Amino acid sequence: MQSSSESTTAANTTRTPLRLGIAGCSLARLRYGPAIPLTSRVQVVSLADPDAKLMRAWSRVLGGDIETFADPPALMASASVPDALIIDVPLAERAETILAAIPLCRGLLCAPPFAATIEETDRILHSAAVHDTWLVPAFPRRFDPVLAQAIELARTGEVGLLQQIRCDWSFPLSSAYGAELGADPDAGTWAELLQYVGCHAADVCRWCFGDILTVSADVDDHIPPTAASGRRDTGPLLANLVLGQEDGPATCHFSLSRAVNASERYSFTGSLGQLEVVLSASTHPAEAFPTLVLHRQGIRPQTLPSPEFPDDDLPASVFRARAMLDDFADRVQSGASAGGSGDAARAALEVVHAAYFSARDGRKVTLPLRRSPEL
Repeated sequence: MQSSSESTTAANTTRTPLRLGIAGCSLARLRYGPAIPLTSRVQVVSLADPDAKLMRAWSRVLGGDIETFADPPALMASASVPDALIIDVPLAERAETILAAIPLCRGLLCAPPFAATIEETDRILHSAAVHDTWLVPAFPRRFDPVLAQAIELARTGEVGLLQQIRCDWSFPLSSAYGAELGADPDAGTWAELLQYVGCHAADVCRWCFGDILTVSADVDDHIPPTAASGRRDTGPLLANLVLGQEDGPATCHFSLSRAVNASERYSFTGSLGQLEVVLSASTHPAEAFPTLVLHRQGIRPQTLPSPEFPDDDLPASVFRARAMLDDFADRVQSGASAGGSGDAARAALEVVHAAYFSARDGRKVTLPLRRSPEL
């Protein structure tokens, strides 16, 4: 997947919009609802969801002639299957829905993981390869221009020789936060949420440092209670992953937060200092783009200016979603081979599942994995 968030070229805007269906409106409307009207690259022609009232309300907002269906099988059995599909059904139904859609659609955009296990994921990737279907994981952080700038600065020596990446996430266990990452609306337990949070963090690490070769981890299998008193904002650690990668090590830390809003930040440590990217925090406006801070020894922290890009007045989540939709449409309509398009989702999932193996057995796990643990 591209790491840039460049605007669609004038040549692309002259293309016929991609005929797009959406399976799973309750989640998809949260992530893509504000972005779809802002792009000319896609045209929603069908919706599938058990909630007929929700579909009618959303179809009125989207406008145009939109067919509605009670479930994805009904959509795919219709006479006018869309060219591409956004799949946002619960994880338990995801693999079946993807496999049914692959022979019928040229492209599928789906939140990772594609399936609950690596075995199921491998079956999906094989089917997509056989049918030459674009199977694209929804990794919106790949389309954040500030995060892209931070990774570029870290790679090109802004903090000297890059030595380590650190991902820090703290969050309240709420369905709203889980849904933003592609989790089921009822994913309220730590074990369920880690599948989604871990995939996104692992993908950022892969974006910067290349393939992940080994995983060492400590993972709690329950939700520790937060402190009853005191002023600390962060509760007990829930998981700690140490990743051995092609170009350097990375660590991912996940903990509970007593704050209402989730916190997400990335630190790039080099021989001359540290570059910190704050995507979200209790003091960071929810829809603002990330802030980029340079730390050097003996010098006060310096907030670096954001890169210039079109439509920087949009909410950050809307900007990322629109850029992801435009990129997806470009890929599906390019005529290029779709080989390997879903590999990033598998690579991210196996990091999470390797963490469970490592925590259970007390050892470093070498990738790739051939099977998933019993969760």
